[in-house]
Amino acid sequence: MGKIADNGIQVDGNGRPYNIFAQINNQIGWNGDKVIGSIVVDMQTGDVAHYNLDETPDFIDVVQPQKLTEELIYKRYDLIHGYINWSDQDRLRPNDLQVVYGQKDCCYYAGLTSVGQDASTSGFVLVNAKTGIGTFYKMSGIDETRAEGAIQANEWTAKYPSYEVGNAVMYNIGGLQTYYAPIISGRKIVGHGFCSVKNVNVVGAGKTKEEAYAAYIQSYQMSLQQTALPSDGNDMNGQILTIKKIRQEGSRYNFLFEEYEDKTFYAFSEIIPSVRWIDEVGTKVIVSFRISEDYEIPIQKIEVKQ
Repeated sequence: MGKIADNGIQVDGNGRPYNIFAQINNQIGWNGDKVIGSIVVDMQTGDVAHYNLDETPDFIDVVQPQKLTEELIYKRYDLIHGYINWSDQDRLRPNDLQVVYGQKDCCYYAGLTSVGQDASTSGFVLVNAKTGIGTFYKMSGIDETRAEGAIQANEWTAKYPSYEVGNAVMYNIGGLQTYYAPIISGRKIVGHGFCSVKNVNVVGAGKTKEEAYAAYIQSYQMSLQQTALPSDGNDMNGQILTIKKIRQEGSRYNFLFEEYEDKTFYAFSEIIPSVRWIDEVGTKVIVSFRISEDYEIPIQKIEVKQ
């Protein structure tokens, strides 16, 4: 026997409101709920239309009910071996579900924390809010709660006792796995914070996203200088290299040099501003770095050879 769930009001491109309901069927007895389509009600005329999932109109972002999605994620990852799992084998506990938007799709986001591990993440899951298709992205690092605490403790945020840090969400920012969280006072966003997934000490906060990101990149660069440069590497100061490829990701600039085709070199424009004007393949540049077995090599200094 089927049932429906109210997904609230969504508006089409002409500003016309519709009430969207998920149509749900039980796949296994009384359990195993699955969304099979949507019921769309024109709020002005009362007209009702039924759609299968693959027929959902483009203006509808959410068909999958949030509560049902939370239950399915919990069953998939926390109850991976059923209710009786005394050793907690393979268990991943989802954090609070959040709504995030990409370039086109609306998704539910949930970080997954290893059961029995302290404040560590095993990755996150994204579930398309329209189709219900989920993807698990595996990675290690701190979880959202610890990142929020690090942003709260940052010197910029700490200056304002009334400020609170909102829910953190993981992003790939400039090639770095990063948590972003808004900083809130009352119901207003008054600042922004960034924290590295890999290093809880790499944090930046500020009134604008630009200020916060610049502080974050500076913190990241300092961490490289202090800890990330491998102790068994060899310093290469002022080596002349030839640019084979250049790729920009936000403020991160990635270089492939003819002399090191198995390595990617990178620099951030906040730290090395001149990198913005190095943009021609074949250019000879003078580069300082520490070479190691790592695939990605941070650039310490770079300039065009005159």
